[in-house]
Amino acid sequence: SASYATLVLLNGANVYGNVSLLGGGGSNDWAIKNNTIHGNLLVGGVSSDWLGVLFNHVYGNATVKNVIANDPGDPGRLVFVAINTVGWNLTCLGNDPGVAAYRNAVSGKTVGQCAP
Repeated sequence: SASYATLVLLNGANVYGNVSLLGGGGSNDWAIKNNTIHGNLLVGGVSSDWLGVLFNHVYGNATVKNVIANDPGDPGRLVFVAINTVGWNLTCLGNDPGVAAYRNAVSGKTVGQCAP
């Protein structure tokens, strides 16, 4: 877990528990990709140039909320949530300017901005 980090690059980890990334950000790209998380994933309150939650296997819930993608040089900037496998629910709420969510395999419900 991390609170108010300036940069998170979590790639290829096998986590036995929950991953919580709360607050923080800066003028960097954040990437949470290619991980196996044997619990829940929560990303919330982050403000970074770009954020991607990609190619993960989350055995519990995955939640991406109140993330701001603020790269001034990218007029198409979005929060990316794509090609993940989620064992329970996938929830995306309050992300700005929006979410590009596609090809997520979700066993439970898909809620909010990640819903098809």
